[in-house]
Amino acid sequence: MADNSGTPSHLDLDGFDLGVHYGLARQRISDLVVDVEDPSGVQVPACPGWSVHDVVAHLVAVVEDVLAGRLTGPPSHEETAEQVGRRRDVATASMIAEWSEMAPQFEGLLSQVRVWPGYLDVLAHEHDVRGALSAPAGRDSYEMEVACECLLSGWNPDVTVHVNVGERTTRRGHETETGGTSSDSAGNLTLTTTPFEVFRFRLGRRSPSQLRAMDWTGDPTPVIEGMTIFGPEPYDIIE
Repeated sequence: MADNSGTPSHLDLDGFDLGVHYGLARQRISDLVVDVEDPSGVQVPACPGWSVHDVVAHLVAVVEDVLAGRLTGPPSHEETAEQVGRRRDVATASMIAEWSEMAPQFEGLLSQVRVWPGYLDVLAHEHDVRGALSAPAGRDSYEMEVACECLLSGWNPDVTVHVNVGERTTRRGHETETGGTSSDSAGNLTLTTTPFEVFRFRLGRRSPSQLRAMDWTGDPTPVIEGMTIFGPEPYDIIE
């Protein structure tokens, strides 16, 4: 079911077209970067050591490597460094044009095989770039809600955690259930947060101190270490 804007009124992960939404994120990044005077000189706090230029170089290289059959899973640190170095001397505008040319084939592949990391990577880097350029947007979008739902589904801490995101409550850990309204009894570990914060902390864009400082009921110590898929960052990311 959809409203007049075409946005589904519920979270339908199975019906979420990864290729289409990859393309939307790609276009947003391209529009953000095209007018930056010196992308190589703008550092990206959420990607230590990378500039805006480097983020684009990585994204273009991922598409190139997948289509060439050189990449069948998330790249290693060494592979990622090579991807960035491959286009270090290529103008950012030229990379954007190259990305635009190659991406439709990649996006068609994503629509068919539904590899979530391929989509989550471009969405994460969109917000990395937005943070670097002080251009926040899309934090309360349907895309973000879907990304939050996807990333929460893969979090299985050793103790039960109730995650309150708006009116939705997801119970992670033993005997996981999803949906409904929070009715936690005293003593349960509860995190009250937003889809954007779930998206960012699960993909490692928060420091341990930031994870601990989130809106918890109960002591989060048992779950802090396993909250992130990558990272966490060694220093606070403010965005």
